[in-house]
Amino acid sequence: MSDQEKAGEPTGISRRTVTKAAVWAVPAIAVATAIPIASASQPVTATQTGSGCKTPGNSCKDPYNKGYIATLQICATLPASATQPITFTLPTTAQMTVCTQGGGCSTQTVNIAPTTFSITSKGCQTVSVDFFNNGSSPNYSIAGTLNFSWTWQGQSGSGTVQIDITNTNPCPSCP
Repeated sequence: MSDQEKAGEPTGISRRTVTKAAVWAVPAIAVATAIPIASASQPVTATQTGSGCKTPGNSCKDPYNKGYIATLQICATLPASATQPITFTLPTTAQMTVCTQGGGCSTQTVNIAPTTFSITSKGCQTVSVDFFNNGSSPNYSIAGTLNFSWTWQGQSGSGTVQIDITNTNPCPSCP
């Protein structure tokens, strides 16, 4: 028998020592775990800026001719270490409410172009999107909710953006 066992003292590591070690290890593990972008609240958002405008005739080159331009601001909230861009994608068509200048409205399939954008990984970026592109650009207004999706380093998500193009004045310049 050893001297410790003779004195009634426990041998090995005590439970108190194990508990202390565990308490200190938990915060270190939590700090070392990276938070994926998908866990953030809406890491990619899009909003329309301005009231839009139209591109009559061949005043602008494809895909921005004979349609209506909406300017979207796309913002990304990514980790500070992010360097790769986000791929932001719109559908090629969408069901939107189209109203004529006389006031008649109907739900129509609206063509959208371009549909894919490479967005820098930090802050916001402004992009121009053409709606309708049906061979003419009469005095219409276009409104509705547009779905979008995004991907970044194997992660993905989706969201919506409200579109309300009410200005039927020609665009001051082409995108």
